[in-house]
Amino acid sequence: MTTPLPIISPPASSGKRARLAGVLLLLTVFGLYDSFFTVLQGEAVVVTRFGRPVREITTAGPFWKFPSPIDQRHVIDRRRCVFSAPESAAFTSDRRSIVVSCFVIWHVEQPLLWMQTVSDRATTEARLTSMILASANQRLGQFPLSALVSTNPREIRLAELEKQIHDEVSAVAESSMGISIDEVSIERIGLPAQNMAAVFERMRVERAAEANRLRAEGARDAQAIRDRTHVESQEILRKGREEAARISAEAERKAAEMLASSHQKDPEFYRFWSSLQASKRVLKEKATLILNSDQLFFDVFNETEGNRSSTTPAGNGEPVASPADRTSQPADVKGEARRAD
Repeated sequence: MTTPLPIISPPASSGKRARLAGVLLLLTVFGLYDSFFTVLQGEAVVVTRFGRPVREITTAGPFWKFPSPIDQRHVIDRRRCVFSAPESAAFTSDRRSIVVSCFVIWHVEQPLLWMQTVSDRATTEARLTSMILASANQRLGQFPLSALVSTNPREIRLAELEKQIHDEVSAVAESSMGISIDEVSIERIGLPAQNMAAVFERMRVERAAEANRLRAEGARDAQAIRDRTHVESQEILRKGREEAARISAEAERKAAEMLASSHQKDPEFYRFWSSLQASKRVLKEKATLILNSDQLFFDVFNETEGNRSSTTPAGNGEPVASPADRTSQPADVKGEARRAD
């Protein structure tokens, strides 16, 4: 019969030491993990020891501290924040009621002071709103409405107003809350609802007056252009008439020279041709004339080559008088000449 071997158990003190070593190792790892931290770009860290601030870190990188609960780190966002202040009624220097709203860009400049005074974004923006509205109402009373709203860019002074508000609020905000104001700008300028109808009516009257002025200037310029054009056209017509008269006179002179030359070459033919031309002008279509045969150009039809010098014997041997002789006779010999085309 075999005898079982006795079971030898480790002493109780060895197990306790192992558990204690494990706990110490875990505490050491946790302490080391909690002692080292990293500050990111755009952040700041304030380290407090038992609630009292001991360090303010504003640069990015790795850092260390005593593990909690000895040291505590407080992360603060230093990125730029934007918010719009609510609308506020104000009066300009010319006693015009307007409604103004602004927007603000800010960031934390002194993390420790900001954490001790406001410590959160909502409280910061609430305090900034009251400061900006008070400054805006005070500064707006120094500017007329035309410096804020005008059709003439030279009269606008919004940049000057915004700079005054920024300078006033920025100094107080940095010293009291540890924040820096990057920009304060006018977001909207409006009119109270009860004043909008009267303002729009006045704007319509001003625009109508401006339109009438522009129409009057246009009519004046148009009349000046018409007058100048009329003078120029009359000058052109005068020169044209002078040139036409000169050409007509030159043509008449040349025609007269040609007629004189023709008359000199053959006076009888010229007289005959002139009579024919006169008959063309006098005897129109379906015209009837009753004249003496020895008047005007009818002597051309009565003359022949034989009786042009004196008289021509007739068939019975008696001489026939020329048209000039017939005219001098006491008895009038009348004939009828008719032409009907």
